[in-house]
Amino acid sequence: MAFVSKLDDLPFVLAKLLIPEVSDYAAGPGRYMYKRIIALYLYMAWLFFDRSHRLSHHLPMMNWYDPSLTRFWGKCAKESARKYALSVKTALQ
Repeated sequence: MAFVSKLDDLPFVLAKLLIPEVSDYAAGPGRYMYKRIIALYLYMAWLFFDRSHRLSHHLPMMNWYDPSLTRFWGKCAKESARKYALSVKTALQ
């Protein structure tokens, strides 16, 4: 999430990353790519429609960027990576 946090339309990008059908892939890992492709396709269709609508009606683009949120997500990702590395190290011992 920190990776995409600087995008103008952040909430919509997060939606495609966090929708249950995609994020709950542990229940059916073989279906992950199919669900991911559908989510990305729908997002791209929305993005094309939204951008062309805004341009044709001279509407400003949204900007949801918040540096403190990016830092927070970055810290969370770093801690998660540390815990994962520790669990791999423990499993290999």
